[in-house]
Amino acid sequence: MLSKLTGKIKDAYAGLGYDEGWRFLYGPASTLSPDTQIAFVGLNPGGTRERAQANNTFIKPFVPEGNAYRIERGWNKRHQEEVCLLFKGLAAALGKPNSWQGLMDEGTLTSNFCPFRSANWNALTKKDDALAFSRELWAEILGKVTPSVMLCNGKGSLLHFKSLLGELGWKVTETTEIPTGWGDYSYYIVRFKCSSSLLTLVGLPHLSRFKTMSSSKCSQQTAQLLRFVSTEISNPN
Repeated sequence: MLSKLTGKIKDAYAGLGYDEGWRFLYGPASTLSPDTQIAFVGLNPGGTRERAQANNTFIKPFVPEGNAYRIERGWNKRHQEEVCLLFKGLAAALGKPNSWQGLMDEGTLTSNFCPFRSANWNALTKKDDALAFSRELWAEILGKVTPSVMLCNGKGSLLHFKSLLGELGWKVTETTEIPTGWGDYSYYIVRFKCSSSLLTLVGLPHLSRFKTMSSSKCSQQTAQLLRFVSTEISNPN
């Protein structure tokens, strides 16, 4: 499956005339599996062409050594720290506090809705074409890999996956907000059902900008969220 999907990404990248690089999986190829219960998904890979080339991430189908948020250098350090704290907290909520690295590296499908790199989302050209391709790509993925929980890093990721799931026949059964403790921002929980399958989207304020995982003013709310997520993972049905 990975070879087929990366082939489609390569073809679309060339066809759309992009030249800033692309990324697909931020972890090992084995995370693209029907057994994977957690996904961590952003909107699209960022960074400049020069930085991506310098860090050997210009084009990256997957990362065999482990989760890129944990092991790669040259990123927004705060972003990486917040993502690692998210998984440390989730591992603790699951009763396995020492397993957070394995949870990130081997237990989580880490990717983006759109695989094409740009300095920021507004800078991505041919956005409509890129989104159309990304919807087709994820429709194929979700037909074979359906995590219990998808952690969406930022509102854009949440909205695009929510829309796609609706297009694929998933029905919203419950929507909940948990205030983060960071201003007026909330964690968003959207539960879906399709036939006998269940899937929960969790919308996070983008962890490159909001320190909700490390801020003491967010600790109680974040612990509440992670307890909920751990329950969804442990009891997927």
